[in-house]
Amino acid sequence: MAVQNGDTPSGDSGQGSPVLDRAIRFFSSNQPPAYLVGGYLRDLLLGRTRSLEMSHDLDIAVGGGVENIARDLARVLGGSAVPLSASRGMFRVVVPSGGAT
Repeated sequence: MAVQNGDTPSGDSGQGSPVLDRAIRFFSSNQPPAYLVGGYLRDLLLGRTRSLEMSHDLDIAVGGGVENIARDLARVLGGSAVPLSASRGMFRVVVPSGGAT
């Protein structure tokens, strides 16, 4: 599942992103384990970035019930869930400018 934000992430959390903060709370409260994966994680591990200030998308891997999780997360973030390949369990959650504030 990919989470995309129409704004440059900013905020007062240690992670620097209100979208990530809400996603963390969402997955911590009532969902199966979720893992940050993809390009942002790679760049973080390689020291290319230190926060989410320059990133507009996050890739999150979850197990089972992906469509429902994507739709629930989209609702929490004020965005929408877009199927990329529903048969393969791939969805994008798009958060427009002003979402997740």
